[in-house]
Amino acid sequence: MKTIVYLDHPGHDGGKYELFRSINKVIEETLEEVSIAPIDITHKVIDLQCAINNVAEISNFSDGVIIADTIENAEEILSCKNNSLKVLYLYDIDWYSKLHDYEKIYDILNNPNLMIFTRSNGHAEVVEHLCGRKVDGILKDFDLEKLWNLLKDTNK
Repeated sequence: MKTIVYLDHPGHDGGKYELFRSINKVIEETLEEVSIAPIDITHKVIDLQCAINNVAEISNFSDGVIIADTIENAEEILSCKNNSLKVLYLYDIDWYSKLHDYEKIYDILNNPNLMIFTRSNGHAEVVEHLCGRKVDGILKDFDLEKLWNLLKDTNK
């Protein structure tokens, strides 16, 4: 399934390591078209076997899946007027550690064009308590193939 991941940077953090490991595995095993579009490309946590696109590419990306890894990035992908499936994968609940506009977070999380996946039941409960919405799935360790399967199951 054609996929682009929109993220702040490909640098070191736990979530990105799992994400990139999964992307490399999928590309090696399936030869699917997967790429990333980082805002800041200055460093990366591991070598990537995928294309690294300019962030402007997300607006023109169609007939695939766009994955964001933060609330801010989810807002960006929702502003893209294309026919791609828009997904937020919450590895961290970053609004617990930074100041945010909670009304904006509420609106983003309740957008019907956004599918939400979290890495734990606890993260899913936070989303539900904040905005009253159940997440579309839980993926303990980010696995692109499992995500694709969940997307197929939820879009039947």
